[in-house]
Amino acid sequence: MKKTKAQATFEYAIILAIVVTALTAMQVYFKRGIQAGIK
Repeated sequence: MKKTKAQATFEYAIILAIVVTALTAMQVYFKRGIQAGIK
């Protein structure tokens, strides 16, 4: 199976977006967890 460069770049961009979204969600979750632990 041969992929075009554009298709590979598009798939990479989707994966990158998912990773960034997951990290952002985790960061918010951890901040809330830490703040709840301090209070």
